[in-house]
Amino acid sequence: MKEEIISRVDKLLASMAESSVDAVLIANEEHSTKNLRYFSNFTGSTGYLLISRDKQMIFTDSRYWEQTLAQSPLTLEKIKELRTRPFVARFFQNYKRIGFEAKALTVDFFNGFEALLPPDVEWIPVDGMISEIRCSKSVLEKNKIIEANKIAIDAFKKVIGELKAGMTEKEVAIALEFQMLKLGGEDKSFGTIVASGWRSALPHGAASDKKIEKGEFIVFDFGCFLGGYCSDITRTIALGKPSDEMLEVYDIVKKAQNSAERAAKAGMSGKDIDTIARDIITDEGYGEYFGHGLGHGIGLEVHEEPRVSQINTNALPVGAVVTIEPGIYLPNRFGVRIENDIFLGLETTEVLTVFPTDLIIV
Repeated sequence: MKEEIISRVDKLLASMAESSVDAVLIANEEHSTKNLRYFSNFTGSTGYLLISRDKQMIFTDSRYWEQTLAQSPLTLEKIKELRTRPFVARFFQNYKRIGFEAKALTVDFFNGFEALLPPDVEWIPVDGMISEIRCSKSVLEKNKIIEANKIAIDAFKKVIGELKAGMTEKEVAIALEFQMLKLGGEDKSFGTIVASGWRSALPHGAASDKKIEKGEFIVFDFGCFLGGYCSDITRTIALGKPSDEMLEVYDIVKKAQNSAERAAKAGMSGKDIDTIARDIITDEGYGEYFGHGLGHGIGLEVHEEPRVSQINTNALPVGAVVTIEPGIYLPNRFGVRIENDIFLGLETTEVLTVFPTDLIIV
């Protein structure tokens, strides 16, 4: 992992040089940003990074000194009182252009940092710079996402094998989360979605006390963390025999998902890939019932760049891991979504979610 962290820091330093940024401050307050972990491998809840050509340092308090030494190759500066942030004035005072996370740092914290340094310091948002680096996954990162997918899929297989009418959505979601932990997952990637019947038409229908009934579609949207990296998978299954209309809608979504997945390549824009799936659904008369983007990047976070949607006209980079997840949602009736995670390689696209998209009827 040491070489991986050094490589990431080197990429950041190269981007900083191109933008004439002297130093970057990354502030993690109670898990407010994943960027500290990305550039240091430190997993504690609170700490700060200084990245410059001459210094790569972590500042944290006594709760995490031993943990930092075990996890990170960067230099540890032991701080007794983090909240007063005395290290800012001491270590950052000679830099004139300091990069910071405008999207992660609160106004209150930013004002506190600014007050500790000379008034002529120029603060430069570097969220885009960091996001661009994080978009392209290394082999190590890809492999962690693959393993997180395997755990989630095995857990899903176990749970649907025991699914019965009369179980509540919450009961099923809890069982799925338990299985992911039992099989080695560190935590769920996000609040597990189990939405049945009319609730399957809610794209983010959190599991409820509704009882699952025969003849219903059930949308499962789930995943877990492994080594800090997440999986994000959606499958729609039927409990008992579905109607002809349900089967028709499922086949349309499956065609849209499979077609976009096969066509997706690095260098295509998020909009271009989204359009492939959206046109199939629209041509079948269901365009108004597919309201969200086709997908998003995943990694240390379940939603990160790049986006696979109509608003992203930028080329997706080699090494991006994105979701492909079209859906059709018929209000108060039923919904269908199918989602895989894919890796955009230099010449080929690799599907990381190795599990069929055929309709499962239990």
